[in-house]
Amino acid sequence: FSGETLLSEQQFAAFEELMLYVYQDCCPGGVDVQCDSMDASRDALKTLVVGGTPPAAAGTCLKLERLHSVLTTTLRHLASSSASLKEAAALSESPLEAQQGAIDGLMQHLKRLAQETEIQLQGGDLKRQKVNDEAEG
Repeated sequence: FSGETLLSEQQFAAFEELMLYVYQDCCPGGVDVQCDSMDASRDALKTLVVGGTPPAAAGTCLKLERLHSVLTTTLRHLASSSASLKEAAALSESPLEAQQGAIDGLMQHLKRLAQETEIQLQGGDLKRQKVNDEAEG
């Protein structure tokens, strides 16, 4: 980062620790578990370049469900952090409005993302229902 910052080095370090905690909580098993295998990545790239039906369309729904779950958990952690920060601000000599604003802004962004993910999941449910109805009819 360059230029003027909203947080002091100590505050930024605390924020990084919080984000590391949230990130690790969002990625059970570590980052490596969150990635596709080499074969799955190759197949997805082949589909992108050559064309065809993407493999594991059902996997997309599972990923969206997991993403929604992780975002919900992250929002709970941030809400707890926000409440703790408000308590700290009441006890502190220095104002913590900038930090509170950063957490609030992050929460708003993640809420929108969670809502978009939920809409995508509902759209997938509607598509599956339509396919099931067509198969029965």
